[in-house]
Amino acid sequence: HDEMKAHGRIIPNSAFDLTLKAYQQDKPSWIKSKELLQKLIDDCKKNNSQLLVLKFTEINMLDYSGIFEKTDSSIKSFFDANPSVDYLDVGKIFKGENSKDYFLSKYDGHPNEKAHAKIAAAAFEEIRKLPETQGRFGN
Repeated sequence: HDEMKAHGRIIPNSAFDLTLKAYQQDKPSWIKSKELLQKLIDDCKKNNSQLLVLKFTEINMLDYSGIFEKTDSSIKSFFDANPSVDYLDVGKIFKGENSKDYFLSKYDGHPNEKAHAKIAAAAFEEIRKLPETQGRFGN
């Protein structure tokens, strides 16, 4: 399964396929996740806290980002409906780049040191843009 996935092929009903399908709008796990996320968002608003969400991607799958299209769309549409949340899709900062430069292993979606640095820089820039931080980081 891992070898097929590393080549952008998902075996139907494999663990990965089922994980992707879990984000379909009508799936109980995604419905419950949205409820919990909404509670967190509401708590942040109530406490005047800014919520920054980083949506990670499997770094080893950057070359096959189309596989995640439906999942990413479901997640993005949820956060688009909550404009108080600052949402950063980490996969977008790697657009057009080769995954082999950023992964630990072609079978492991965790980022290497170079990818971590790129993600941290993007997150810092996102934080720097927030009105609450203006002037704090040498804007």
